[in-house]
This record gives sequence, structure tokens and C-alpha cells, in this order.
Amino acid sequence: MKVFLTPRVLLTLLFAVVFWASAFAGIRAGLQSYPPAHLAIVRFLVASAVLVLYAALSHFRRPELKDLAGFALTGLLGITYYNLALNYGETNVTAGTASLLIASTPVWTAISASIGLRERLSTGDGSAFSSASPVPASLPAARVKARAFIFPCTR
Repeated sequence: MKVFLTPRVLLTLLFAVVFWASAFAGIRAGLQSYPPAHLAIVRFLVASAVLVLYAALSHFRRPELKDLAGFALTGLLGITYYNLALNYGETNVTAGTASLLIASTPVWTAISASIGLRERLSTGDGSAFSSASPVPASLPAARVKARAFIFPCTR
């Protein structure tokens, strides 16, 4: 399978990166008007409205009843807890610091898996660590990682 970076794909990627990167500054600005928990609710309501509109227009298939408990648990732990922790965290640190801490998540995940689950880290994992680093020298490793994982190409 060959991957083509069409203008539509590039525009979509640019849109995602700009909005994702601006989220930390947006959260910081939102915290000037809302408490952290209320800001999370506002973000959920906006995201839900956009998702409902998109789902209605694209005719999404409804989830099966057996999947709803898993969705609820994932939403509660993975989304709600993350947003609340991020919002409360940004009351004490700058948006840039929050961004770097979130970007280092893959490093902490790998270290936790190595310690808690006794997983072995291979030498290739160093590029993942270096791409989460704020050091500009890690940019080539980040590009290699992006090509390998975001734009996979099977032969």
C-alpha cells in the first residue's frame, strides 16, 4: 500500500496539529473565566455537539449495547480524568510546561511498562524517547518516528 500526501490529507494534518497545539494556550485562557471542572464540561459539550453533527451527516453506525459499558469506562477514566488533571495542572504551570509534560507521556509509559510489567526496552525505543524531548536535535528522530508510525508503508 502506497501512501499519498494529497492536499486534503496535508490540510487535515495541519488543521489537527494547529488545533491540538493551541489547546494548551486555549485551556490557559479558558481558566481565566471558568474553574477547571467547568472548563472540562464546556469542552465536552462543544466536542459532543461537533461529534453529533458529524455523526449525523456521515451516517455513523450506532454502537452495540454490549460496547456501551466499555465506552463509558474509557470516557470516564481516559477522557474525563485526563481533562480534569490537565485543567487543574494548568492552574499551577504554564501552557508550554503542560505541553512538554503531556508530550513526555510516551517516555513515562515505556518506563512504567518496563518497571511494572517487566517489559524489555529495545534500542529502537531510544528514538521514541528522543522525539519526546524538547531538544531540537531530536527532530530527525521525530521525523523517522512519524514516517514509521503515522504514515506506514507496506511493501
